Amino acid sequence: VLNLRRACLGKNHPTIADTLTDIAFVARESGKFQAASSAYNEAIHFYKRIGKAKVSLVRTIANKGDMQYQMGEFDASLISYVQALRLCQKYSMGEVIIEDMRYRVALIRYKHFQNDRLYSTQALGEIFELCKHCDFDLEWLDLYNECIEHMLSAISETIALIKIQLPR
Repeated sequence: VLNLRRACLGKNHPTIADTLTDIAFVARESGKFQAASSAYNEAIHFYKRIGKAKVSLVRTIANKGDMQYQMGEFDASLISYVQALRLCQKYSMGEVIIEDMRYRVALIRYKHFQNDRLYSTQALGEIFELCKHCDFDLEWLDLYNECIEHMLSAISETIALIKIQLPR
């Protein structure tokens, strides 16, 4: 399909990047992560070169971050999400998209730094605040509950430490 579109429309037509993004999505869903990564990278490069498809560029970078997250590549996904967030802010894309990117960044920070109690609690606090301002789906609701449980656990541990240190 890609070669046919390039032959018919020319190699610099904007729909080429859309086709690359579709190919990346199908490859990702099929578990062909290397092919998906290559297609995402090519689409991102194309969107940057044509400069008109800002929303598509951000969405493609975020989708690449989703794939990296799915693969357990938390550092790489965090880089992709931060890049998408910065572009959202640069292009003034609206609060809904910006909050979605903030959520993704906070989620990665939480998942990646779960062993660092303070850092993961801060990330959960950010997620908690973002969740209060969004329409809930099941994933958000589960995460919201996880935030509350984690925060309650951190509070209980802090109280126990204070009690130990108090003079009797």
